[in-house]
Amino acid sequence: GIKTVYDAILHGIQLGGNRPHFSFRQSSDQPYKSYTHKQVSEIIKEIGSGIVHIGLKPANETFFWYLWIIIDELCLMSLFSLAIFNGSHSQSAVELIFVDDLQRIENLIEWKDEILTLKTIVCFIQPTDQLIKLANEKQLNLLTLEQLREMGRNNPIELVPPKPTDTAVIMYT
Repeated sequence: GIKTVYDAILHGIQLGGNRPHFSFRQSSDQPYKSYTHKQVSEIIKEIGSGIVHIGLKPANETFFWYLWIIIDELCLMSLFSLAIFNGSHSQSAVELIFVDDLQRIENLIEWKDEILTLKTIVCFIQPTDQLIKLANEKQLNLLTLEQLREMGRNNPIELVPPKPTDTAVIMYT
């Protein structure tokens, strides 16, 4: 039976295969782009392997910004997802944050002194040279999502399925 998010993803891949897993569009005047169940599975493996390659271990508390549909499914690798909102960054140890906005990247770099455990920011967009410089000054690793995926492709790991008792997501409301 299905007891974990991992089980649900595997079941979805078996049933859905090359059918769309989810679709999105950047704006209302653009066409939808779809990812199949198999494509999502590969993206999850790449990102999860990349995260482990940069030093996080299964069960780390990992914060994600809003574009977390695929990222949230990293529970496949027994990683931990927590959607972060203003103020929640200081309520838990965080080593890695996914961010979708240049201003949020800048804010997180500025908050580095408050988030002592923060080591890596992964951007869904290309950071500016100024943000890269600021991150380096704070000894933060600033990567694009594509760079992280490439690390994962080059350094694949074995999957670590979660236990039914593992926390998958904490959502602040």
